Amino acid sequence: MTPNGVETVQCVYFSPTGTTRRTVETIAEGTGLRIADPIDVTLPASREEWDGSTQGAILVVGVPVYAGTLPSHTLDPLHRLEGNGRWAVPVAVYGMRSAEDTIEQLSGLLRTRGFKILAAANFVAEHSYSHDKLPLGLGRPDKRDLEIAREFGGKIAEKLESHPDELPLESRPLKYGENYRRKREDWPENRRWGSSTRVSDYDEKKCIKCNICVESCPSGAIDPETYAIDEANCIRCFACTRVCPAGVRQTRLSARAMTFFTDLLDAKKEPETFI
Repeated sequence: MTPNGVETVQCVYFSPTGTTRRTVETIAEGTGLRIADPIDVTLPASREEWDGSTQGAILVVGVPVYAGTLPSHTLDPLHRLEGNGRWAVPVAVYGMRSAEDTIEQLSGLLRTRGFKILAAANFVAEHSYSHDKLPLGLGRPDKRDLEIAREFGGKIAEKLESHPDELPLESRPLKYGENYRRKREDWPENRRWGSSTRVSDYDEKKCIKCNICVESCPSGAIDPETYAIDEANCIRCFACTRVCPAGVRQTRLSARAMTFFTDLLDAKKEPETFI
């Protein structure tokens, strides 16, 4: 017997380093519903190819938090969604600083696309700036985080079994406006720390020419021949530093950025669920 006739759940996510993907997929598993193929809009090709069609009766939509809002690259694909009165669960995944009101912003966007908000959550993950000298949220989502995500999925299923009401979560406008994705200078990814954070320069002697960094870049910002990074297109997700098998790509933070984020090392952040 499926909850209120809902048989399928589907995940939609943008997840350069995999933490948002793990979180939303665990939530979906926890519902006990049949899981439709996920919609991953992380890479440029997947965003271009996806026409907005979905199979899930309920969508779990996950985004990482960049400067208190959705990453610019998520906006075009999310605006292709058509809810037609279906349920959605917005999930914001942030790196130890603050989720701010990202789920309220995401809820507002999803409502404009015709979805009803059933539940919502803020989850914690390893910060994209984390590296050996700044282990910020290292290993998160950890076992406990994923247990909470799975339990949250179970609560979603329980809510569906009754006569569920929409979650009274406020809808808020995007922090940088509906059109910020059109202007590189307005991207929150580069707005605050763009000049203070960067990926290390390409080292030809160490590079093994595997092209994994090129293939993992959600912005297509790495030249496949020279491996140079287009700073204007780079969103500082540091996915390339995570996947480089030769350690050529390294996270570089200014002294100012290191001081700011070092102060967050002892922060106690826990997932928040709303249902």
